[in-house]
Amino acid sequence: MVAAALWAVLSMAACRTNGPLHTVSVTIRPEQAGKVHGIRGQFDDNTAVLEVEANDGYAFYRWSEQSRTLSTNHELRLDLPHDRAIVVEFVEVIDVNGISINMVSIDGGEFDMGAQADSPLGTNYDPLATKYEVPVHRVRLDSYKIGQTEVTQQLWQAVMGSNPSHVKGDRLPVEGVSWNDIVNDFLPKLNALTGRRFRLPTEAEWEYAARGASQTRGMVHPGSSNLRDVAWFEANSEKRLQLVGQLMSNELGLYDMCGNVWEWCADYYARYSADAQTNPAGPRSGSERVLRGGSWYNAATRCRVSERDSYRPNYRFNDVGFRLAL
Repeated sequence: MVAAALWAVLSMAACRTNGPLHTVSVTIRPEQAGKVHGIRGQFDDNTAVLEVEANDGYAFYRWSEQSRTLSTNHELRLDLPHDRAIVVEFVEVIDVNGISINMVSIDGGEFDMGAQADSPLGTNYDPLATKYEVPVHRVRLDSYKIGQTEVTQQLWQAVMGSNPSHVKGDRLPVEGVSWNDIVNDFLPKLNALTGRRFRLPTEAEWEYAARGASQTRGMVHPGSSNLRDVAWFEANSEKRLQLVGQLMSNELGLYDMCGNVWEWCADYYARYSADAQTNPAGPRSGSERVLRGGSWYNAATRCRVSERDSYRPNYRFNDVGFRLAL
């Protein structure tokens, strides 16, 4: 599991005289990514100020509390009517010919994968769940990293020297790429350039991340009960591709986990088993590969964290892309 170390517990007066003491605990995720500079008390206002600095190879992306984003500014001002437990989160930044890849650390854990429409009191109830999302089953995953956004056209261009997308734009997700294009051509070249072992996420890794992992609030969409907050789909996309990272992130700071483009996963497609599994990678053979997340073209029913689709690995579509895993 990726460690999340307690950085400091600091006390300060909540008012200038005879006020109660409050504590501010700051957890850095991942722990080696950066540092938080000292708290300056502003006692008349019962506030404190935290400032963050990223180490080489990382970038700050948010302050959070109980999985909710407080600020994406490097300086955070805190009201102190009570004790506060703050998390400062960083992404690993990997350079590829001048283009940055931001990778978010996902702590391993267990979750219930899939959804069911039969029992409102049951696990992962979703009235829109289909037969392809059952049975709900327990999955345990080791820690991994996943792309903060879908792979952009500028990253594909930096690696491949060309852009296969139908609608061009540097910060648009790359589309019109098959599973074979990604696994046989793009990933080997990317790994040669970076010395890393990038890959596609497994279907289980994708769903765990989309659900918010251990920070999940149990939404059927990635981080919100209102799909318009987090996804580009037929009702708000103007029937076209959109720039990555414009809408709200989910609990983990991941953008566009549903909508914009469908995302290829590593697995062959198969119906679920009820058995509990550890680090499942799908069946060993098959004719189609998994797609997750829905797209700008789809209705809201297709843009749910448990929704599944699949196509042959040589197919290319103008609403299908991918994101990276490590």
